[in-house]
Amino acid sequence: MPPSRPTSIRSMLEGPLAEGPEVSVAGWLKSRRTSRGGFSFLALNDGSCFADLQVVADESLPNYASIVELGAGCAVSVRGKLVGSQGRGQDR
Repeated sequence: MPPSRPTSIRSMLEGPLAEGPEVSVAGWLKSRRTSRGGFSFLALNDGSCFADLQVVADESLPNYASIVELGAGCAVSVRGKLVGSQGRGQDR
């Protein structure tokens, strides 16, 4: 499968949330928080808007050991399914 062109964070957040399709996004890591539950939260920004995209990386990923070593400012590209926030009081 050929790599898809990255989607801007702005275009993902400005309209109705189109859950389901696989998306590709690239940008800079603002922060990473690793949970004891076996996953990490990545705050990613691509410069298209002030808002960040929260990426949830599960420990089952083949490159998870590399993900937990990432620090602020690292350039990353992510491909996955777009899902609305499951958190209470979060609108996206």
